[in-house]
Amino acid sequence: MEIEPRIRSAAINECIADEVPVVATSGSGTIVKVPVLLQKLTIQIPTHATIEFPEDEHVLEIKDIKKRVFLTQCKVLHEPGKNEGTLFMSGYVRKNIHYASNPISCNRNEIQTKDKSLTVNIPFECYTTIESFLTQPVGPFFNTRKEFNFKISAQLPSGYPEKDELLSDDLSQFSQQSTEFFNELPFCELVKAEILEIDQSLNRKPGKIIKPFPEKKIILECTCTAKEEMRPKKKKNRRKKSSLFDDRFTVHIELPKERVGKTKKECLHCKEKNKKKETSFEGIFTEMSEKMILNLTVTLLQKQLVQLS
Repeated sequence: MEIEPRIRSAAINECIADEVPVVATSGSGTIVKVPVLLQKLTIQIPTHATIEFPEDEHVLEIKDIKKRVFLTQCKVLHEPGKNEGTLFMSGYVRKNIHYASNPISCNRNEIQTKDKSLTVNIPFECYTTIESFLTQPVGPFFNTRKEFNFKISAQLPSGYPEKDELLSDDLSQFSQQSTEFFNELPFCELVKAEILEIDQSLNRKPGKIIKPFPEKKIILECTCTAKEEMRPKKKKNRRKKSSLFDDRFTVHIELPKERVGKTKKECLHCKEKNKKKETSFEGIFTEMSEKMILNLTVTLLQKQLVQLS
C-alpha cells in the first residue's frame, strides 16, 4: 500500500506541553527508572512422573542423572491498592539419564552392558499467594473511555404544532474521550534451584541377566564313491559293461559357524542356583518412577521511578 506524502505548511504549529507531577520512591536527588525489588520468594513444588525407557531397552542400573531447570512462565497478578497478589509459575526440568542397558552375563563374575542416555522433560505448574510486598507495585492503571454527544433541534413533520421542535442528539457523528495506560509488568528472575528426588524402578525382574547365544560348528560326514565304465577290447573276448564303485573315501565338510536360535535363555548363575540355591541380586527394568521436590528461589521485580537520595 502506497502512502501519499503529507502536505506540509510553511509554518510549524506549536504544541502545548504541561508538566505532570512525578510519583517516585521517596528521595531528594535525581529521578531514575530502575528495577525495584517487590519480593523474594522460595517456592516448593512437588512433582511425580513415570519415565519409560525406549523399546527393547532393558536397564540394569542408573549411573547418573543431570538436571536443568527452565521457567516458561512467571506472572504476578495483583489488585491496585492491595498489598498482596498471586504468582503463577510453570516450566520443566530437563533430565539426562545415563544408564547401563541390555546386560549379558558371560560367567559368574562378569556382566557386560551398553552405556546409553535418555533425555526427558518433566513439566511442572503451580501458583502461590503473595501475602505482602516489600515494595508496593505501581499500578496497574485502568483504561477509560467516555462518550459525549451534542444536541440538535429540527422541525417536526405535519400534524404537530408549528411551535414545537424535535430535540435530540446528533446521530450523524460519534464523539468520545479515551485514555490508555501502558503499565510496567512485574517480572521474575530465577536465583536458585534446589532439587530433592528419588527414582526407583517399577517393573524390575531380579535375576533376568541373559547369557549370550553359544556358537556351534556343523560338521557333515559323508562317503563319496566314483562310478566308472570299462570299454570292451577289440578282441573277440568281449567283456560286458560293468560299474565299479571303488575308491571309497570319507570327507569332513565344516560349515560356517551359526548361532543357535533355539537356545533357551538362562538366568544369571543358573547352574549355581540349581546346585547351591543362591539368590541373585541383579535384575532389569524398563520403567522408572520419579518423585521430586523442586525448591525455586525467585525475585519479583518491577521497573519504577526512583528518586535517589
